[in-house]
Amino acid sequence: MPNKPRRPIAAALLMLMAAALACSPAAGATATPLVALTQAAATITAAANIAATSNPAPTAARAATQPPAATAAASATPGASGQATALDPCTLITTADATTILGAPATDGVANVGYCTYQDVAAKSQTVRVFAFRTRLSITGAILGDTSELLIGDTAATAKVNAAVNAGDWGAAVNGMIASPAGEPDRTLVKLNGLGDAALFAQLSLGGRRLVFALVAKKDVVIGFTMALVAGDAAATQKAVVPLLQSILAKLPPSFTVNGAP
Repeated sequence: MPNKPRRPIAAALLMLMAAALACSPAAGATATPLVALTQAAATITAAANIAATSNPAPTAARAATQPPAATAAASATPGASGQATALDPCTLITTADATTILGAPATDGVANVGYCTYQDVAAKSQTVRVFAFRTRLSITGAILGDTSELLIGDTAATAKVNAAVNAGDWGAAVNGMIASPAGEPDRTLVKLNGLGDAALFAQLSLGGRRLVFALVAKKDVVIGFTMALVAGDAAATQKAVVPLLQSILAKLPPSFTVNGAP
């Protein structure tokens, strides 16, 4: 895979990268380097984008200074007026669902920074990571993390996606990824119809390994999967993932926060 150009990053963002790498899947699990680095890079890029383009309103500033315990208590009461449901990302799919994707028995999910991660029991060399996000920072990280892998070398499409992300138009961002030419022999990129405002399934083949992505964008929600798998059939993986995306969309509460997500 071609090396990406380095960009200057402020000291604060370097600290954020260290934190993101330190948070890679649970103790005892073997992190997949490509997925861990993608998540860290996405977190850095997201933070840089938000810092450069956002001007928080006074209400956002007040929320940031609210005591953590009060914030947690507010989100833990589903259905109350003006309050969001606290969502455990490991309720999005089941261990049996992860086993279907992996084609081998899966570990139970481990929640980390808003994602839920499953691995194959035998070697812990394959990873399924699922998410559902509402906050700008979390969604930006998820989309730009996928972009950094799927749009390598396509500067025009990358610019369009970045512009859509900066505008907070998640559907346009996903459609910008879909519009990228899919002529590379090692990449599969498919538009998924009937899911949200825009949806895609994509795979990058890397020798005997593959990175697999699924994204669904709605006006204020983005859900998806990031997977590191052994070589296999993209169509079969897509067939396993699409019903899970439909199920996640159907059961999401109208308003929610995600435990551990930024």
